[in-house]
Amino acid sequence: EVELRPDLEGDLRLLDVEDKSSVEVTANSMTMREYAQRLEAHNQRLVEECTRMGGRCSLVEVGTPLDKVVRDVLRRGGWVAA
Repeated sequence: EVELRPDLEGDLRLLDVEDKSSVEVTANSMTMREYAQRLEAHNQRLVEECTRMGGRCSLVEVGTPLDKVVRDVLRRGGWVAA
């Protein structure tokens, strides 16, 4: 949820937790709208690539417990047997 709809405003330094790099940004309505558009395009490319390769994908929030992912996403989607 936080990554999909971040509640940010003002001048910020964002830190990449994977490589520890940082970038300074000004979060306002224009930058947040662009972020949302780019994220949506990125996620759509992931879906398209998975589909092209014969796979499937589903967006799951980082903090979602594994049992909930299996029950709510994989089983209901018909990806695994009930």
